Amino acid sequence: MGRKPTYQDYSVVVTRDAGSTRFGWQIKRKSKPMGVKLEDHNLAARHAAKAAGKRALEELLDGICTEKLLAASRKR
Repeated sequence: MGRKPTYQDYSVVVTRDAGSTRFGWQIKRKSKPMGVKLEDHNLAARHAAKAAGKRALEELLDGICTEKLLAASRKR
């Protein structure tokens, strides 16, 4: 129950609007839409966007794990 979700169901997608020199990232879930958009834009380089997206995904997965642990402890 307290296991951390894996990256298998989530991915970081690097984006760039047409005509823009700025990059962004989005977190996507493969199994079903997340219901909220997790994204950031206005980063100067593709690798910076990828790194920022990976950090955000790690925080998301940590938060999911924490919420599952809290829910499990409330059931006891």
